[in-house]
Amino acid sequence: MDKKRLSSDDAALLIVFASSIFGTWFRLMPAWIAGFPINDGGMFDIMIRDLQSNHYAPPLVTTYNNLGIPFVYPPLGFYLGAFITDLLRLSSPIAVLRWLPGVMNALCIPAFYLLAREVLRDKLQGALGTLVYALIPFMSLWNSMGGGLTRALGALFTILALTHIYRVFEMRSKKDIWGAIIFSSLVTLSHTEAPIYLIALAVYFWGMRSRTREGLLHGALIALGVLVLALPWYGWIVYQHGLAPLISASQTGFHSIWSILRLINIHFVTAEPYLDLLGALGILGVALLVSRGKYFIPGMLLVIYLAEPRSAHTIGNIPLGMAAGFFLAEVIAQTTSKVNTSDGSELSWSRGGLLAFTAVLIPFLLSNSIYYSLRLSEMHVSTAEREAMDWVAANTPEASKFLIITGEPNGFCDATSEWFPALTGRQSLATLQGNEWLKGPEFSRYVGEVRDLHHEAMALTLKIVTDALFGDADAPSPEVALALDAMTRRFDGIKVVLPSWLVPVPFIKYRRAVTRLDKVVYNIIARRRAQTAESGDLLSILLHAQDDEGSGMGDRQLRDELMSLLLAGHETTASSLAWAWHLLAQNPETEGPLLDEADTLGRPPTTADIPR
Repeated sequence: MDKKRLSSDDAALLIVFASSIFGTWFRLMPAWIAGFPINDGGMFDIMIRDLQSNHYAPPLVTTYNNLGIPFVYPPLGFYLGAFITDLLRLSSPIAVLRWLPGVMNALCIPAFYLLAREVLRDKLQGALGTLVYALIPFMSLWNSMGGGLTRALGALFTILALTHIYRVFEMRSKKDIWGAIIFSSLVTLSHTEAPIYLIALAVYFWGMRSRTREGLLHGALIALGVLVLALPWYGWIVYQHGLAPLISASQTGFHSIWSILRLINIHFVTAEPYLDLLGALGILGVALLVSRGKYFIPGMLLVIYLAEPRSAHTIGNIPLGMAAGFFLAEVIAQTTSKVNTSDGSELSWSRGGLLAFTAVLIPFLLSNSIYYSLRLSEMHVSTAEREAMDWVAANTPEASKFLIITGEPNGFCDATSEWFPALTGRQSLATLQGNEWLKGPEFSRYVGEVRDLHHEAMALTLKIVTDALFGDADAPSPEVALALDAMTRRFDGIKVVLPSWLVPVPFIKYRRAVTRLDKVVYNIIARRRAQTAESGDLLSILLHAQDDEGSGMGDRQLRDELMSLLLAGHETTASSLAWAWHLLAQNPETEGPLLDEADTLGRPPTTADIPR
């Protein structure tokens, strides 16, 4: 009796269906658990409200964060959000920002299959690539967040536009010119960066698949059609604001010749929490394609990273998923066998081969995605934070300015900072969003100014304690800070109870740090002993101190006293300061009066102001 077999086309259909189901769930689950938009979207919330308040006519500026940010962002997502909010009679766009990005991001999955099937010229390879694309954790991240309202739309229309453009150049399909024009126009009206990738890849498609005058003419027709459809919006922008905001935003892509090296760390592209299995499959697929002289998909990956590095780790998963699909199909082909049919011979999967593949790979990938989705659900403004923001909105003057401190080092992932202006109507001094339209090339430097408060507090308290111990003249060099950091790390976590032979690297760094500090401190002690006058600092006092018998401290005792004061005198104080700032940021009812009291001085406060 013959075993039941599943044709490759049937298998491809099932894989695409399963990919869409699971991929949709992973894109919607974080927002469902969080009960609020994931991460960002605060600025878009206000821009949708601005559009509604202006009766759908684009305002000159958005009221977000009271910065006078020009309303020049591609508007399609905002119009769609405003329309759905009004249609469903919602009190605010927050529910739209919670769900719509994930829905649009889920639609990218079947759209990806349409493109992968064309590029790979194989349904099974395209379906396997779709499975990888659907389960890559990073694809559930940026495009499903609140800010994914524009990013997901841009990604969806980019994939659909590339499908039509590929057919135009590869198959010389004239009817696809219309699809290319429509979807490329929607890309231009959806997101700022997506058109850059679309143009770069369209030129690449022509160079790799056409290189004919006819293809060049078709490309020119597509560009002309997009210009006609997008001209009303961008013409209005230029008329109202000139080219300055567009030029400013175009200079924030973090371009660098080293951007392509990000591919070496594939975790940066896929963000898999356990093992970068999908990323490894993609890289293996790229290597296999290159070894067989098939450079088209690897070239897509390079073009994406060279065109716009800032978001390349998102759009770059398109060719990476295709490469992984190619590799998986080649591996699975080892479990296929030829069967005779009335139409000839075709490759079919045995039930055992399919079950083996499913049993080994799928559970791992699903658990990976579930865990990542659970982590992602934590990236939102908590209920307690929203209650605190409600208090700020009700109890502080509208012109108030706040410095929001959360401890999140990545300003793009600081949900509290972005949503604070939207939920309070007050200005947040450290919020990044919107500044790309104002600061231009300075934006990357501005982003770099987001700092780790505990690290800054450590530097501040170390400066204070070294000045108190050694005075300005003998204050140790910045090398001391590095040595102290290495010493304290020796006692982090479980390393403090483990023997040195079991954790040799931290112990070696610790001994080297102690040696460097000893050298610095002993040199300062020797210099001070050669002086006769007191300097007024603590070292000078210790040098001149004598016990009941008239004896002073030896170098070793001085060193021990100074080391104790140096270590204990800055780390504990720095931790206290960092936690104080954190707690103030979490409790604006306390932070507000404190800032008002400091403002009344008209100068930085000093210890003399403590009694006040």
